Amino acid sequence: MPEESATPVPIHDILPPVGFFPYPVWMVVAAAIAVLAVVGFLVWFFFLRKRKSRVTTATERAMKRIDALRGQVGGAQAYPFSIEVSEVLRRYIEESQGLLATRQTTREFLDAMQGRTTYTEEQFEMLSDFLELADMIKFARMTAGPDECRRLLSAAEGLIQNATARTEEVKL
Repeated sequence: MPEESATPVPIHDILPPVGFFPYPVWMVVAAAIAVLAVVGFLVWFFFLRKRKSRVTTATERAMKRIDALRGQVGGAQAYPFSIEVSEVLRRYIEESQGLLATRQTTREFLDAMQGRTTYTEEQFEMLSDFLELADMIKFARMTAGPDECRRLLSAAEGLIQNATARTEEVKL
């Protein structure tokens, strides 16, 4: 038997790695930029954005203080209570009308209010009576009980509501 010649099997060189990533590089870069933009927007929207806070009106602030004082009527001493209620009304008028109501005497304040259209004549009389009663309690140390405190509080509330309604009428 003839000897078969053993032919060696040819050995091939090792091939370089085969590229397996299915997307082109530009697509990967574009997707990364889009993801970063979305993440950046979400961080800004939920954490860094300045939220617009709702601005409360002078009426809302005054009515909030009136409501807080309403709970104190029964056990309140008339002197500090009258000061507080008067302060609420004067501050409301100062903020809504631009008068220096908290820095004026009652007479100066009423003189400054005389030409304004905020109150009707009847309401102006109520304002005058309110301030007179508050002054009597504050300065003349008039003895006042819970009824006078309630009267002061309801008068202040009514004056604030009337002024707000009247101001809205004038705007229309």
